Amino acid sequence: MEALSSPARELRADPEEISRLASATLDLSTALSGSWRAASGRLVVPSGAGGGVDHLRAATETVAAAAGPALRRLAEVYAGDADRLWRTAFAYEEADGRAAGWMLRAGQVRGAA
Repeated sequence: MEALSSPARELRADPEEISRLASATLDLSTALSGSWRAASGRLVVPSGAGGGVDHLRAATETVAAAAGPALRRLAEVYAGDADRLWRTAFAYEEADGRAAGWMLRAGQVRGAA
């Protein structure tokens, strides 16, 4: 394995941008859940439709029954991603604050010498 020949590059992240991404991700989760609730009842053919649509009705009920839990789970994953993004933004904000404090203290020590 080759040793690193140059110092590590600094990774920079903007906590505000990460927070905006978290908000957008949570909005997506909410929209997905709301859209499914609004549309799911209209996907199933009504039982009184007549005209020999029993097979179609059974198929749409099966699809709706399978899609509901899958879409709810996807919305939960997006909500969890939003939470993790907010925690990441907070961690970066906290690290930036600590680094600024260290730099300030180092400058004060150097200035006192």
